[in-house]
Amino acid sequence: YRSPFTHVVCTRDGSGASYYLPQLLRSGVPVSLELNGVERLLPNEHEVAKFRSQIGLGGRPVVMFTGRLEESKGCDMFVEGMVLLLQGLSVDAVIVGDGAMKTDLQRRISEAGLTDAIHLIGSVTHDQIPAVLAVANIYVSLNQFGNLSNINLEAISQGKCMVILDSDPQHHIDDETVDLLSEKLNLYR
Repeated sequence: YRSPFTHVVCTRDGSGASYYLPQLLRSGVPVSLELNGVERLLPNEHEVAKFRSQIGLGGRPVVMFTGRLEESKGCDMFVEGMVLLLQGLSVDAVIVGDGAMKTDLQRRISEAGLTDAIHLIGSVTHDQIPAVLAVANIYVSLNQFGNLSNINLEAISQGKCMVILDSDPQHHIDDETVDLLSEKLNLYR
C-alpha cells in the first residue's frame, strides 16, 4: 500500500475504505471513492412471472437473501431467522446464491420441514437479477463486511424494503452506508 501510487480509485462498498485508505497509503496520494453499480434495468413482467412459477411462489409475501453462501454473508443467520419467522407467519423465503454452506443450509431447511417455504435456488445470471429482485417484498442483507455491494445497490434502485446490519463503528464497517442511505431514505434503527 505504500507503493508510489499516483492516484487510488476504490469502490464505496461499506468496508471502511474512507477510514482505512488514508492510514494505509503514502501521505498525499489522492483517493477517489466511487459507488459501484450497473445500469438500472427494469424487471420484465414476463420474466418475473416465469421466475415465480419456476420456484413455486404463490401469493405469500417473499423475503429474499442474495449472496455467496458463506458465513460472512450471513446466510446461516438468514435461514435461522426464517425458521423462527415461519413458526408464526406464512411467507416464502428465497435464497439466491451458491457457496460452501449450501449443503449445511439445505440440511437445516430440510430438518425444519420447510423445503416448501424456504427456496434455495442457487446462482442466477446477472440479466435475471431484475426479475429475481422484483418478487421480493423484503430484501435482507446480513453481509458483515459492507452493505453497498452491487446486488444491494440494485435492490435499492428497485425501491425494495431492506433489512441490513447496522454499522460497526469499531471496525468502520458500513459507516459510509449509513451516511449515504440516511441522506436519501428513512432508516429505522
